[in-house]
Amino acid sequence: MTITAVTDVASAAYTVAEGLAEVTTPDDRVTGCARCGRSTAVMIPVGQVVSRRFTGYESWTNLVGRNLCAVCVWIYRHRPLHTDAHIVTREPVMLRRANTALLHQVLSTTIDADTAVIVPLQPGRKHLLPDARWGQVTIDDTTLTWTPELLSWWASQQG
Repeated sequence: MTITAVTDVASAAYTVAEGLAEVTTPDDRVTGCARCGRSTAVMIPVGQVVSRRFTGYESWTNLVGRNLCAVCVWIYRHRPLHTDAHIVTREPVMLRRANTALLHQVLSTTIDADTAVIVPLQPGRKHLLPDARWGQVTIDDTTLTWTPELLSWWASQQG
């Protein structure tokens, strides 16, 4: 079965940067992507993408898989994704690097269900896009639902 809709944050970001990936459901778990479980025409062995010191396996859904799909390879290899803040939207599909002013503007209101905000607090140390979720702000080791209460707290800290 070919999947053509953008369903998660990583797929949306990839679609903007590289175009819509032809993603399929694999015949078995072993042939699927170790992170997301899906398949693409090109699959790369995990060891060629992440180092032996990599520790971000918690969110991987298919640990019997030995390869990563094109989408997952891109999210781990595209360096700006783990060094710069980004905003991803589902409708319209958008990936935008967020400077301080844009980040302040976006965080000055609640985050809607079609938006994901990624903010690396220690640039280059963590891959945040794999854990990003719609309607949430992802920072180094956690994901926050940007509620009016958090917004109020954040506004009180601004000065």
